[in-house]
Amino acid sequence: MKNFMDDDEEFKQYLDANKWDCIPDEFVVFDLETTGLTPQTDRIVEIGAILFRKDLYLKSGEVNQFQCFVKQEKPIPKEAIAIHGITDDMVVDGDSEYAALTEFFMFIGNLPLYAYNAKFDKNFIQATAKRCGYFDEDFKFEVEDVMPLVSQVFDDLPNRKLQTVAQRIGHPIGNAHRALGDCAMALHVFINCTQKLMIQQSAYAREEYLDLKRKTEELEREIHGDVVRKKEEENETSVKMFKTGLVVTFVLLIFILLLKK
Repeated sequence: MKNFMDDDEEFKQYLDANKWDCIPDEFVVFDLETTGLTPQTDRIVEIGAILFRKDLYLKSGEVNQFQCFVKQEKPIPKEAIAIHGITDDMVVDGDSEYAALTEFFMFIGNLPLYAYNAKFDKNFIQATAKRCGYFDEDFKFEVEDVMPLVSQVFDDLPNRKLQTVAQRIGHPIGNAHRALGDCAMALHVFINCTQKLMIQQSAYAREEYLDLKRKTEELEREIHGDVVRKKEEENETSVKMFKTGLVVTFVLLIFILLLKK
């Protein structure tokens, strides 16, 4: 019986119809903007997060968003402002670290978390939570990193920067280095790479299936050929035996007739 893996067009249609099955039903992608690179001494200035619900997104293209600025005790370094564009004036009415984390944790709940270059964001969240006394020393903030997916899907990128990958998949990068802008890019990179990886793995599985099918058919033909040859040999032997029997019978008949004379 023919199945969808035997036909190129049917296989493509199957992949297109099932490409969203590999995407989790509900998860959060988040991103931080900070005053520097060291979690123990630098501070979070902005938290952004996107809550993705697959059913809602497929119906309307909508997602739920969270964004807040974090008030600073010290001026934001010029080097940091040059990257993300967040100034002291923008955070002057922001939330305290404790309040910002509280709102963020309420938004994400117990949903799976993703981030691009997740170690950076994870370390800042953990350091901030411990500094604020939000959790004890054993607090672990688990985040899945989107970046490794990129290496599995693309092997010809000049680098793995979020903006580079976003450009590669055709996602706009107009609001890069702002928390929500980076969240949107990371979300679409995650979806795109996960789907591409599923397609690659499915294509590989199909090749394995077709190769096994070819080998099975070859084996069946060989077995069938052996059976046919064996039957032909058996038939040939039977014919020879039959002919020999006829000759023997004829000779016996002649011998009997000669004896009667």
